[in-house]
Amino acid sequence: MTSINTARALAQPRTGTPPPAPAQDDASTTTAPRGTSVGAPLLIGGAALAVAGVVLGVRLLRPVASKVIGTVEGVELLSNPRMSRSTQKVYSWGVPKEGTVFGVAPKPAVSIEHVDQGGLGDCWNVAGMGAIAYREPETITNMVRESGDHVIVALPNRTVALTRELPLRSQDGGPGYAGRLQDDPVLWPSYIEKAQAAVLPNGYRSLEGGFGRTSFEQLLGAAPASRRSTGSVTQDIAAAFRTDRPTVVGVRSNVHEVNLHGSHEYVVTDVAGEGADLKVTLFNPWGEQHPTRALGEADLRGVINEVATPDYFI
Repeated sequence: MTSINTARALAQPRTGTPPPAPAQDDASTTTAPRGTSVGAPLLIGGAALAVAGVVLGVRLLRPVASKVIGTVEGVELLSNPRMSRSTQKVYSWGVPKEGTVFGVAPKPAVSIEHVDQGGLGDCWNVAGMGAIAYREPETITNMVRESGDHVIVALPNRTVALTRELPLRSQDGGPGYAGRLQDDPVLWPSYIEKAQAAVLPNGYRSLEGGFGRTSFEQLLGAAPASRRSTGSVTQDIAAAFRTDRPTVVGVRSNVHEVNLHGSHEYVVTDVAGEGADLKVTLFNPWGEQHPTRALGEADLRGVINEVATPDYFI
């Protein structure tokens, strides 16, 4: 049996590249499809990076952080962060014409159903948001609030104010990155993601590629500790989920029979049964194309390379 720790040795940061959108989606025919990423940042020495840039003819980009452009209620107002390279030519900054920051009653203010990864390769991050919304929705409502023409987001190490502008899709004016692409979209994922991008050195590009546990670090200020696997994937997932904390798993490779996508992060939404009869239900942060059924040990063995909560990861 392949343990999760063994599989982790083969892990790569996940971007969660969704399949191409339907042909009528103009952006999908002119640029990379929704959720596409060119991959995680490569961390190598400065000299080697400079040489690689010359040899490969790549124009190296210096970090461009958002600037403080004012204050809102005494909170620093930050400029719009840099968009991802793959979408900057087809998305444009604008205020969404439809949608609310939170769901409107009788619908829930915060729900996992509000999560849709969109056109940025940060499935690890959006899955983390979805897991928090699913298990601890009050954390989201305490994190985000509106202030006139602005939105204030309280990240663990910094509270920032943002304009209501978001990267919008050219064909329908909907949110291009995190945020449900539906009628009357709910936008709290969009503004949390924008706040993260604004405090990182290279904007949205800094979010492309990562691991689910990092989302809990960035959004909750958590410090998950490493833990050994029990040797059973479903036992590991069940133990994590039954702590009642947000739980995500990383999938290393495709399992077409059950519609699992490789190099992708999922939210755990249910665990049923015991022992050999354990079954796990997963939610895809694309907001669609979820696994076709609850999954057992035979489905997940050798496929899962991360199980993470805010408290620990395997």
